[in-house]
Amino acid sequence: MNENAICLNCAHWDLANTFMLPVYKGGKLICHKEYAACKVNAVTPDAPDCLPMMGMDGKCECYDDAFSPAADYLAFRHEAETQNDGLPVMQDDPANYGRRPHVAA
Repeated sequence: MNENAICLNCAHWDLANTFMLPVYKGGKLICHKEYAACKVNAVTPDAPDCLPMMGMDGKCECYDDAFSPAADYLAFRHEAETQNDGLPVMQDDPANYGRRPHVAA
């Protein structure tokens, strides 16, 4: 699994229902982070009747095949791979879907 296969980039991370949850270390509250459930539950909870909440940088290491790239992530990757320095984002020529020079108004 590559380094970009994290919950934030996965279509199964429930981005519409995220929650700020407390994070404890050594019994002390250290911060609050954004968490959401995995829609396909690609985690193995240790306790019965629990709902694992995944952070945006979480990985489904035991379920590598469960990662499915989200549409926003794919669009970001496409833009990063086809970017042309000096041009506004996604400036395409409708005639041939190729890049065109930017013309200042």
